[in-house]
Amino acid sequence: MIREELRALIKEAVVEALREYDKEKQGNELLARTYKRSEIARLIHISPSTVTKLILDGKLETTRDGKLITGKSVNDYLRSR
Repeated sequence: MIREELRALIKEAVVEALREYDKEKQGNELLARTYKRSEIARLIHISPSTVTKLILDGKLETTRDGKLITGKSVNDYLRSR
């Protein structure tokens, strides 16, 4: 009986650890992505012109060409609000 309980506890711990790993991995992938202005506007429920204003104010970072917004800067902006 104890052996079965121990096995169940270990299985539960491993499943939970894998879930946490998947969440972390997914979060890192989102941060590494770049987004169009329209995507950011839709995702955080603001207008595209507000996204442009945030870029001009230095609150959102873009790629060198200025066309895409980094996921990290979106994350940083949302955390600072």
